Amino acid sequence: MFLHRKRSKAQSIIEFAMMIAVVIAALMTMRVYAKRAFSGKLKEGSDRIGQQFSPRGHNYTWTTYSNSTSHEKVSIYGKTETTAMEQFSNRTGNEDFSGYGSEKLWDGND
Repeated sequence: MFLHRKRSKAQSIIEFAMMIAVVIAALMTMRVYAKRAFSGKLKEGSDRIGQQFSPRGHNYTWTTYSNSTSHEKVSIYGKTETTAMEQFSNRTGNEDFSGYGSEKLWDGND
């Protein structure tokens, strides 16, 4: 009877170890699919962002006009007090992405 209990206990331990091995093997197999899913979502998100700025494929012309009026008061002790009365800034121009996609990627030889 005691011998039967030892065999039953050993069999339970072996069954438990086999079950853990099967679960670990399943998780390792699923890791490949999870990695692919994560990479796919990352690519999908980056594709949604759209065109990015590139100095080689991005042409732009901007003109900025700024005007400001200020009042400056200097005391006899050399203390200066400046008050901005009016400030104005206007920016006009255009951008062109015509070279996007045709640029050469940096390969370390530039």
